[in-house]
Amino acid sequence: MAHVSVRGLTKQYATGRGIRGIDFDAHPGRVTGLIGPNGSGKSTTMRCMVGLVRSSGSVTYGGATYAEAVRAGGVGIQLGGAGTHPARSGRAHLRCLAAARGIPRSEVEELLEAVELGHVAGRRIRTYSLGMRQRLGLAAALVGHPMTYVLDEPTNGLDPHGIRWLGGRLAHEAARGATVLVTSHALGDLEQIVDDLVILRHGQVRFTGPLEDVIRTFGDDAVLVRLGAGASLVERDLVQHGASVSVQRDGAFLVRGVSAAVLGRVAHAVGAEVLELSPRSGDLHEAYLTACGDAS
Repeated sequence: MAHVSVRGLTKQYATGRGIRGIDFDAHPGRVTGLIGPNGSGKSTTMRCMVGLVRSSGSVTYGGATYAEAVRAGGVGIQLGGAGTHPARSGRAHLRCLAAARGIPRSEVEELLEAVELGHVAGRRIRTYSLGMRQRLGLAAALVGHPMTYVLDEPTNGLDPHGIRWLGGRLAHEAARGATVLVTSHALGDLEQIVDDLVILRHGQVRFTGPLEDVIRTFGDDAVLVRLGAGASLVERDLVQHGASVSVQRDGAFLVRGVSAAVLGRVAHAVGAEVLELSPRSGDLHEAYLTACGDAS
């Protein structure tokens, strides 16, 4: 098992962008999501971690450097189709990787079927759709069943079926003790996959910890209330109580800052007709916006 430790990872570009002092851990048996706004440093962090970009700081894989871990066959990476030759077939690409690692060809065929590319394995990669290339990249990362995965936007280009398959596969890899690090802009999909989160903002770590902790720390619980007569009076009084009230498309109120009990008392006091009163837990999307300072 390989505990991934990132300490003081720094890379500055002439534009002023980059990453500064990135610290986090990715643990065996868990899927860690690396998220943040565009330009926050997600892809730069991953490319620094695997030596594609020169940086300062340290990254270790079970105490070994990336080069040492690769020589031991312990890291599977997927970084936007890097390393593929468009004139080569998908099968040939995987066979080259397998041969370099001493993996039998039979495993290549198993992987092609696992990622549902068996029917196009003989076609040249340049004819593949984006989703097919993503699946090929995942198959390449899986060659040899390494104990660490570094996957940049693996859901990009996948249809809902493919995203569901990916979630199941990553959960399987984590269950056998692998360390999985993945980035994604699709927070809804990521929420179903990850155990832990690292949130980047302006090239620095904003938060690191279990998924439930980020939702608890930054999530914003609310109450959905649907009213009949007296709705405007309830809205006025809630604002006076310091609540934040946003009107939904169907006319219901999403109320933050007061409990359902307080909301019910306010509605009763003005004689409003309450049709629905439903507590709503915070989710990753709301927590992410708050953590990144973009919440409205």
